[in-house]
Amino acid sequence: MKIHSFLHKIVDLKKKEIETLYTHFGLNYFKDKVVSEKERLISKSDDTSSPKKTFKESLSDNGLSLISEIKKASPSKGIIRHEFDPLLVASEFERSGASAYSILTEIPHFQGHPDYLRAVRKQSLLPILRKDFLLDPIQLYEAKEMGADAVLLIKTLLTDEQSIDLSHLAMTLKMDVLMEVHDEEELSQVLDYNLPFIIGINNRNLSTFETDINRAFVLKNYADERGYEGLLVAESGYSRVSQLKALEKSGFSAVLVGEGLAKNPEMLEYFSK
Repeated sequence: MKIHSFLHKIVDLKKKEIETLYTHFGLNYFKDKVVSEKERLISKSDDTSSPKKTFKESLSDNGLSLISEIKKASPSKGIIRHEFDPLLVASEFERSGASAYSILTEIPHFQGHPDYLRAVRKQSLLPILRKDFLLDPIQLYEAKEMGADAVLLIKTLLTDEQSIDLSHLAMTLKMDVLMEVHDEEELSQVLDYNLPFIIGINNRNLSTFETDINRAFVLKNYADERGYEGLLVAESGYSRVSQLKALEKSGFSAVLVGEGLAKNPEMLEYFSK
């Protein structure tokens, strides 16, 4: 898929951030952090700081599960939550029936921050997806150090080799993978990997940035025809309860909603039933 020039700018900046991670910290810094945390949890038999379920398990219950996105802003919509407190937002979502969080850690364009994820991890036992532009192994080790239970991998930005290698690394680090696709070609490619990740269908066209919520249904039909039996997540553009009902009826495992929850709080009532 041809991607929007703006996305190219984000990726170029992200590559510079990756260089900074290697220069200022290095891969061993994050590896050591991950090992130290694992040893701490093993030695603390009464530990209650880890989620009761994995990210994948949290989406495997019957019905449509909610991945609630903790997001302050986006490049297309600007500021979404003017009075933004990630801990208060997380508490609201958890009380309203969210199964997991998606937390933006990209700073320049989404006004996210790694510390938001770290703070919510300390407060909540719900599984957390790190949502960012992940291109390199050091970012996955960093995600694990933050406390993420899953990572988003965007197929459009990755070669087949990168997609497979990063997926294997995430699974080695005991993190689930939400592999995001945008069209039939990408979906076909990731199905051919035959890996146990979760597939996310993003309704946003990355060449035009336009959103079409019918995209999810079209690609789900293709996945069904291919015999895919894993979890499917619908992403982007949802703002009405009727849309949630349609997703549940069609058999989606979960929906990822950010801006829709901020502007249409009645959507939360659907998951608190």
